[in-house]
Amino acid sequence: MVSHAFLERTVRSFPGVAALTLLLLVFVLTLSACASSFSVTPTETKRWPKTDSVEVIQKKPLRPYTTIATFVGSEKRKCPDGEAFCSLIQQAKKLGANAIWIKEQNTQEYPGDWVDYQGRMIRIYPYTTTTIVGELIRY
Repeated sequence: MVSHAFLERTVRSFPGVAALTLLLLVFVLTLSACASSFSVTPTETKRWPKTDSVEVIQKKPLRPYTTIATFVGSEKRKCPDGEAFCSLIQQAKKLGANAIWIKEQNTQEYPGDWVDYQGRMIRIYPYTTTTIVGELIRY
């Protein structure tokens, strides 16, 4: 483990390293904000034709259906037009699903904070993540 004193000496000796590290951290966080983090696992080997539209449901369908995949994850990017779970909808269309059945939804709120970075206060803004678990189904 690296000591705090060592890090302080390194930052004072090489101020460009700290700035580069911060820039790299911001870049990585920006990239991760644009990615989907849904893990989709097909439940059968049959290939279905792609679908043009997918509905999002939260209750068990009343009509007969086939589960073609299960999923877990959260949306890490902003979706156009306020659409929810846009990257999951794209994956569902490719797999031939007619609906995304959300069986469980967990929301975690993270409070904002201020941190001292080289004598400057930097704000970390509050954010919320929602993780969903469910099935991709075909009628």
